[in-house]
Amino acid sequence: MANFRKTQHVRSISFPARSHPATIKAEEELNKLKSLMIVSSSSSLKLDGILSGLFGLSELYNSVEEVLQLPLTQTALRQNQSSPEWLNRVLEDSIKHMDVCSGTRDLVIVLKDSLQNIQSSIRRRKSGLGSDVSNFQQSRKKMMKESAKLKYFSDMSENGSEDRDELQSAVMRVLKETSVMTLFMFQSLLSYVSGTAAAGSGKWSLVSKVLKQHGDCSELDEMEMVLKKLMFSGDKKNDDCGMKYTMEKLEALNLGMEDVEDGLDRIFRCLIRERVTLLNVLSC
Repeated sequence: MANFRKTQHVRSISFPARSHPATIKAEEELNKLKSLMIVSSSSSLKLDGILSGLFGLSELYNSVEEVLQLPLTQTALRQNQSSPEWLNRVLEDSIKHMDVCSGTRDLVIVLKDSLQNIQSSIRRRKSGLGSDVSNFQQSRKKMMKESAKLKYFSDMSENGSEDRDELQSAVMRVLKETSVMTLFMFQSLLSYVSGTAAAGSGKWSLVSKVLKQHGDCSELDEMEMVLKKLMFSGDKKNDDCGMKYTMEKLEALNLGMEDVEDGLDRIFRCLIRERVTLLNVLSC
């Protein structure tokens, strides 16, 4: 996933009331997600890795919520209101995260719809397959724009001023590291969906060579190549076989995109809950 190894060091973090089951679980979830991203960064992005990352991130937020509910945590948050810069950054980041999560989910829905339209065209043998494939490619390109916006958010977070005393706060550290993991997870998802221009010549032989040379490409990149292969097929027998194979791939990919959508929904709810919890604690 998105060069995680180069920018992050794997280390355990210390929480308040370390012996509390909630803090132990949060440590485990955070370090588990870090390890998952480092493993994924060393290989090609796959849908299973993306789904595992989304699930791991939602579990991390569930654990962080338990930490935020600890009396010791809430006391630490209230005491830091006299120097609220980092709390303001946390609340600002939560808005950014919700914005990116919502925008990414909307684009995933558009992508899923384009895949379903392709399925319909193939099933009915409609002449508009080329147009549907073009829409599919365009929906992937839109992900690149969302990725650029996320890069801007990430740069803004990294360039924020940091007070050395505030960094000693375990509460702040867990919220900050969770924020970093959230940005990396969204960046990985957007990189997976936008992919690279996998389709070249429409010739069967060239596409087959590309598939063999890039057997580790993502499911979406492979789908794009398979669709190009199907459109340029002139052999009736091979065309029928290609349609069956393509339909199977489309069905699996559609189900995968539904799982991605569900994962983003879970994370969005987690983001809202975290923000509400912080605001409630600070208002007391």
